[in-house]
Amino acid sequence: FTVTVGNLPPNAECLIKITYVTELEVSGKKIRMLLPQAVSPKNQNRALNQGAVVSNSESLSKGLSILVALEAPSKILSLQSSESSAKIEFSGNLGSVQLFSTVKLEDDLTVTFEFMNCYEPRMWTEIGDVGQPRAVMVTLYPNLETS
Repeated sequence: FTVTVGNLPPNAECLIKITYVTELEVSGKKIRMLLPQAVSPKNQNRALNQGAVVSNSESLSKGLSILVALEAPSKILSLQSSESSAKIEFSGNLGSVQLFSTVKLEDDLTVTFEFMNCYEPRMWTEIGDVGQPRAVMVTLYPNLETS
């Protein structure tokens, strides 16, 4: 993706909101989300060839603020972050992991969580605007016994 920001006065702040959708890694009852800290070299070179400015958190003088909001289908049992200074809150089926602008990410950010009844099949429906297509996602997360 590309973000272009212009016409800001000196020392102004700018909020850029990004919605990041990715497949989650599952290990037992724990689910892990990974937010990469940097663009892979292959994609970084392609972006630079297209005239994009690629940066990481070291080039940001005021740091980087991140909010990961979680809505689980049932009660959240645990929520953890790879960043020790993260503010973590969860209650019922809602949770959040927040990093403030003073944080400089050295590695990828991972958020790991577990919720009740994780093995139940589920379906989500996204309803678009009038005349727009709808999307449906079905998850089957079997609990297979191994011998």
